[in-house]
Amino acid sequence: FNTFYGVNPTLANYQAQLYFSGDVTNAVVRNNIFFNDVDPTFNGYFMCVKADVEHLSEIDMDFNLFFTSDPGASIVDIVGISGSYSMAEWPTYMSETGWDAHSPAPEDPAFINAPGGDLHLSFGSPAIGAGEVVPGVVVDHDGYPRSVPPTLGAYTYLLWPEVFRDDFESGSWSAWSTVHP
Repeated sequence: FNTFYGVNPTLANYQAQLYFSGDVTNAVVRNNIFFNDVDPTFNGYFMCVKADVEHLSEIDMDFNLFFTSDPGASIVDIVGISGSYSMAEWPTYMSETGWDAHSPAPEDPAFINAPGGDLHLSFGSPAIGAGEVVPGVVVDHDGYPRSVPPTLGAYTYLLWPEVFRDDFESGSWSAWSTVHP
């Protein structure tokens, strides 16, 4: 249950949000959101996930949502074959890698305000209820209970933050005040 957004261009080897290379065994990548909004003129080869071809069978990848703000950009790159897949190539990606059989098709996850750092989901997000229950993972990054089926990414979808988004209560949309009339 992670939300990957953008990239830190100041780091060396910033080729992917998640890169599998070297010794990889029994890697599980589930219930995540990968959002690539990197300017393709700055770094046109950046993608959400990159893996060496010899690791395909060692990576269990499913129940993930991918999106890139540049429709032609790669979302996944498999090193060692001509396997660089854009959002339009989603069916080919699934059949050639065997990954993401239960994942929704790539679509904007509808963050509340990603450029402002708010990666909570808005009403209608394709990530809502698209996850797989993971035993023992019962709360999200904020400590709120996960729904069943769970929402993809770090944050479960809650209707009340959008309803009470005016910050009237305590200056924060995530908590109620203890004052009673």
